[in-house]
Amino acid sequence: MNSNANISNLADKNKLVVVSPFFNEEESLPKFLDEMSRVLSSAEFNSWTVSLLLVNDGSTDESMNVIQSKSHVLKYDLKILNLSKNVGHQNALWAGLEQADPNAYVIAMDCDLQDPPSHLIDFLKSFEEKYDVVLTQRLSRQDKFLKRLTALIFYKILAYLSSESLQLNSGDFFGISPVARKRLLTYGESSKYIRGLIQCISDNVNILKFHRNSRDQGETKYTFSKMLKLAISGITGFTIRPLILGVYIAIGGFVVGCLAGIYLLASRLRNPHLYPAGYAFSNLTLIILSILILLILSILCVYLSMIVIEIKRRPNYFVEFEKTISSSDLGAQ
Repeated sequence: MNSNANISNLADKNKLVVVSPFFNEEESLPKFLDEMSRVLSSAEFNSWTVSLLLVNDGSTDESMNVIQSKSHVLKYDLKILNLSKNVGHQNALWAGLEQADPNAYVIAMDCDLQDPPSHLIDFLKSFEEKYDVVLTQRLSRQDKFLKRLTALIFYKILAYLSSESLQLNSGDFFGISPVARKRLLTYGESSKYIRGLIQCISDNVNILKFHRNSRDQGETKYTFSKMLKLAISGITGFTIRPLILGVYIAIGGFVVGCLAGIYLLASRLRNPHLYPAGYAFSNLTLIILSILILLILSILCVYLSMIVIEIKRRPNYFVEFEKTISSSDLGAQ
């Protein structure tokens, strides 16, 4: 009788999956797993069936051994998705979103503890208030100066260029309902800017503001080249304005070249011996045109390279194996 009642109670509970990709995080994972156990065992989660989905993005350190060593003290169901190789944070996160329970609410977060697990409770409240998408906005961040500067520059550029009205400084700490997740997974582009895509799937959005922590352990795996790749995906994925700006720049360059030509011609007529015949005019024209051609070609090449990637339609990841560790099984042991 009690067994049937327990099954009925479980069926009535909302499902929640926390998706967290990681790459060589052996130093951060122990504290992250402990903190998740502390938060997920709080009373606010009693009406939810909660699981943690860790996506191993081709780690080469002891991350998997760390997870195994902590598995006996977990207070939630744990699923490990092991990818065949390192495919990058966005692709690893996408793999987790695809592999999560389709009927569950999903919260995406990194395991470096810069996004505080304590805020998961705020996500639950938003879901209970029937929001489809829950974004976070960083009021402050404790990253190194160079990373803060490059992030500021990128978001300023994206805000100016984007044809979409995007919430800036949101990062990959977000939550989505089952309906919103289904919509998100219909986006088929290979080069993804997920924090932008989730803002295009619903107007039923709540924004949680928080202060981002400094990294507790280890070093960031987001190198400058990876951040640059993410920035290119964000800009090219949400606007063609750089192409339009290239046309405006070309027109502006043409006007400047004409004015420079008129000035040089007038100077030549006033003083025939000021310049050798045609020297200044030809050199100035060549410089202006060369700069404009290189600028416009570089913009076209970026968009062309993105088109080539999309046309190939190659898979973004391969799953090497999946492993599920149930907290109920651990309790029975």
